[in-house]
Amino acid sequence: MYLIIEDAGPKAADIRKAVSAAGVPDQLVTTVPDVVLAKDQLKRGVTCLVLDLQIPNRHGDRTSEAGGVTLLRWISRHLKSKPPHIIAVTAYDVAGETSNLLNTLGIPVVPYAPSSADWSDFLTGYVRRIHAQTATSQPSIDAVVLTAVDVEMYQVRRVFGADGAAERHAGTQWFRSNVFGKQIVVAQASQMGMPATATLVAKAISTWRPKVICCSGICAGYSDKVALGDIVVPDPCWDYGSGKLENSVLKPDPRPIPLQEVVRTTAKGIHRDQIRSWTDEFGDSSRERTNPQLSLGPACSGAAVVADKDLVTDIRNQSRKIVGIDMENYALYYGASNSGRERAPLFFSAKAVVDYADKDKDDNFQQFGAYIAARYTKWLIGELLES
Repeated sequence: MYLIIEDAGPKAADIRKAVSAAGVPDQLVTTVPDVVLAKDQLKRGVTCLVLDLQIPNRHGDRTSEAGGVTLLRWISRHLKSKPPHIIAVTAYDVAGETSNLLNTLGIPVVPYAPSSADWSDFLTGYVRRIHAQTATSQPSIDAVVLTAVDVEMYQVRRVFGADGAAERHAGTQWFRSNVFGKQIVVAQASQMGMPATATLVAKAISTWRPKVICCSGICAGYSDKVALGDIVVPDPCWDYGSGKLENSVLKPDPRPIPLQEVVRTTAKGIHRDQIRSWTDEFGDSSRERTNPQLSLGPACSGAAVVADKDLVTDIRNQSRKIVGIDMENYALYYGASNSGRERAPLFFSAKAVVDYADKDKDDNFQQFGAYIAARYTKWLIGELLES
C-alpha cells in the first residue's frame, strides 16, 4: 500500500496524481490528513510513505511544524513493520533538527511547488522504481484467510481488524491486517463452492506465498457428534461427490487429505475456557446460550447446499466418524497440499456448526458461528506462526 499524509486538499490531489502517474493502481493508494489516521494505516503495513512534514495531530487541529518529525520518530521507535520507502514532500525549507533527522534516516525531500513540474516528475520517477520492484517481487504474507459468503467475510474482517481499503491483485480484492506483528490478508471467493475456492487458493499462494493459508466460516454438522456453535476443523477432509455414478447410485471413491502433523497438534491446544470467553464477548443475549467446543475430526465437502436428511445419511456411510459438511474445505486442502511449492504452506479450515443439514436449517446461528470460527482461526494462526 502507498500512504500519502497530507492535510491540504489541493496538494494532496497533486501528490496522488504524481503517484498514479507512476503506474500505481488507485486502490493501492490511501490519503489521510493527520497523524492519528496515519498511525492506524501504518500499523497495517505500508510499502511507500509520502509524508508532508507539517501536519496536524488530528484533522481540524492546527497544523504542527513538528508533526511529520514526530511521526517519523514514532515509526522508528514503535512500529514493528516499518515502511521500506519514505519520501518527504514539503513546500518549506528544511533545516536544523528536521534536516538532520531526515539525513540520518536517509529520507529524500521533494520541494513542492505547484507552479513547477520538477517536483512531480521526481516523485513519479521515485515511486515508479518502487512499484516496479514490488510488482516483480511481491512481499511474502504470513497468513491468508479465505471466506465464501458475506457473513463469514464480515466476521473475519471484524475479528482481524481488516477494515482498511482493499488491495486488488490477480482480479481479487484483498484486505490487509497486522496481527501479532504479522502481515495477514483476507479475501472472499466470488461464489460458494469448491471451484471458486480452488481458484482463490491458487491466486493466494501465487500472489502472497503465505506461511499459513486457511478457511474460516460456517458449516453443517451431525447432531450426535457436534452441537450448534462447535468449531469443526476437518481431519481428514474429502469430496463426498468423488466416485462413479452407476444407475443413479454413487459408488464413492474419496481421496481424503489429512492435516499436517504440526497443525493437528497445535489445533488441539485450545482451552475450553478460551472458547467460552469468545462466546461471552459476542454479547447477543437473544441467542440461545451455547458452550462451543472444538471438534477435530473427519469432514467432507460437496457441490451443493445440503438440506436433505437422506443425503446426510448417505454421506455418513463414507465415514462413521464424520462430524461436518461444507462446500469449500476440500478445495483448500487439495490446493494447499498440491501447490507445487518446495515448502507447502500450513493449511487448515475452522468452521462453526450452524445447522444440521436438514429441512429445519435457517440463518439464525450464522453470525455467531462465523464469529466463533474467526476467533479460533485468529488464535490458531497466531500459534502456528509463533511455533
